[in-house]
Amino acid sequence: MKDEEWNVIWFESSRGSSEVQEFVEEFRGDGRKRIARHLKALIEHGPTLPYPLASHIEGKLWELRPDPIRLFYYVASSEERLIVILHGYRKQTNTTPRREIEKALARMAAQEERIEEKRRREQRQEGMRR
Repeated sequence: MKDEEWNVIWFESSRGSSEVQEFVEEFRGDGRKRIARHLKALIEHGPTLPYPLASHIEGKLWELRPDPIRLFYYVASSEERLIVILHGYRKQTNTTPRREIEKALARMAAQEERIEEKRRREQRQEGMRR
């Protein structure tokens, strides 16, 4: 029996736009195919893909590695099998630039705050129904 697939979504700003989705959509040909293969593996096998498909960056932050592109992601909810693609960039050096990691971490914090706010709203609504 095949395991349940993971839900993979793009991070969206508070205005509803997704820079990371726009970044990915700029690629054509082989670059787009590599990204698609990596995203398919993430959906089918989950967040802890083996190297060189993915690698752990720090804390809950991982990167998908369709050379020369990097896509940062994290598991927003294990129960809901939800992965959020946070940020992408084109690899140009051997090390991951700290500014790229910081951008992904800031987006992860924003996503976590949204999830927590939604949870609080649902709790308040549940309390009103009683």
